[in-house]
Amino acid sequence: MIDSVYKVHSVNVSSLNADELLELYTGYSSSVEKYNLQKQFRDIDEYKNLYLSAFSDGNELFIINEDSLLCGILSFVKSADWAGVERYNLTIYLSISIISENLKKCLNKFITEKLKQHSQIAIITYNDELKQLIDAHSSKVQLRANVYTLDKNDVDIDLLNSSIEKYQAQNSNLRMTYTDIISEG
Repeated sequence: MIDSVYKVHSVNVSSLNADELLELYTGYSSSVEKYNLQKQFRDIDEYKNLYLSAFSDGNELFIINEDSLLCGILSFVKSADWAGVERYNLTIYLSISIISENLKKCLNKFITEKLKQHSQIAIITYNDELKQLIDAHSSKVQLRANVYTLDKNDVDIDLLNSSIEKYQAQNSNLRMTYTDIISEG
């Protein structure tokens, strides 16, 4: 059995042709479906104009391929925290279900290179699928975030509200609320 070879490629957003744009949008759509996220962009034009237009001035977009198959999209963006301190966030969206050791090695190499450039970064992944990889960099990662999506019917609103009250009582500068305004579609 031949081991898969994964490679990370930088995307020059300003010079994308129609096929490359379609490939990115398809990768985005696959990630939305895989992680059960709310679809933010209705079509390829919205994706290009609202999402891809943000990749300039230090913001970078990368794709990860296995041969010619798109396996994921990596966004590396500069942002500021609430105190105005500049931070770098790496968000990893994988469009494949099986996370092989070779894929983890490729992502590890990419993260290591970004840490050499910027001594600390925030890494955002979904559903804890890369927990071991992130833990390997825990001394250099300033923020780890795992984003989970829940079926609305699985949420115990009473338990959630009581937990919110408890956390707010312990942390006077923290404000949390449960909201039911996100559409189902």
